[in-house]
Amino acid sequence: MIDALPAPLPGDPAQIFVQHRRLLLGVAYRMLGCMADAEEVVQEVFLRLLQHRPDTDRPLQGWLVAVTMNRCRDLLRRSRARTWLPGPLYDAPDVDDADHRSAPLPVAGPEARYTDRQSVRIAFLRAMELLTPDQRAVLVMRDLLGLPVHEVADTLSLSAANVRVLHHRARARMQQVDLAEQPADRNMAALQQFLTCVAQNDITGAAACLAPDAVAITDGDGHRAANVPVTDPLRIARMFCTLAREAGPVDVKLVSCNGQPAVLIVREGTDHLPVYRRKDARHSLVRVETDGEGRIVRVESVIGERRVA
Repeated sequence: MIDALPAPLPGDPAQIFVQHRRLLLGVAYRMLGCMADAEEVVQEVFLRLLQHRPDTDRPLQGWLVAVTMNRCRDLLRRSRARTWLPGPLYDAPDVDDADHRSAPLPVAGPEARYTDRQSVRIAFLRAMELLTPDQRAVLVMRDLLGLPVHEVADTLSLSAANVRVLHHRARARMQQVDLAEQPADRNMAALQQFLTCVAQNDITGAAACLAPDAVAITDGDGHRAANVPVTDPLRIARMFCTLAREAGPVDVKLVSCNGQPAVLIVREGTDHLPVYRRKDARHSLVRVETDGEGRIVRVESVIGERRVA
């Protein structure tokens, strides 16, 4: 017996892709914290759309969101090494890479709790790492998209009661994290001063930019990187000065990602590649958080982007 062919799509596939792509990218990025993985998920979703016509009784956008969300949950469950640091989402026009600059959530219901701006902050994405895949999915659908409980339950194949429990626990975990936005100007000044000292191999000066309890965290994607957080200002300063000496010629560019200043460092020979495709540790992004006195309390270095699966 010959299998029946899938029913035709309700419209031009290219137009459907353009119409829904940004929403699905926004959902996948907030779930995974990595734009490269989000891009792959969205490509897989549209491939499935072409191969399997969705239920005609269900709105197309709802079907696309459901497939995206469930694919993200599958990736998170299969992951052996969870994303340590969120991958950057660049703010235009700092990086000439349109796919990597924009991941909005243009649709939000009346029950949405977080704004589009809040949900791409590094603190928010780090807090998402505290949640289980199901808790992440429920939080995104309830508090970012503002969807009702019954729709979330249908999308995730859960009972309404289970959705309420997951939502309650997810909110409780998020409330334990400080999601306040840091002053961008203060962070930029501290970052510039620190990296100026590093470039001059001034270990003492670089250490002076750091708070006594400062910590440096590196997401190296398997490349040479700190396997554990580095503490103590002098140790952190020595580490960055050593890395700067060994890096050779680099191109340093001030950028804005996830609403905060950062520095993009690119070794020669890779500047022609889109940022999220530079997989050889020749580029890194450095961002900081500061205390009330302008001292750095946290340095994050993202070398390439860690893959979820």
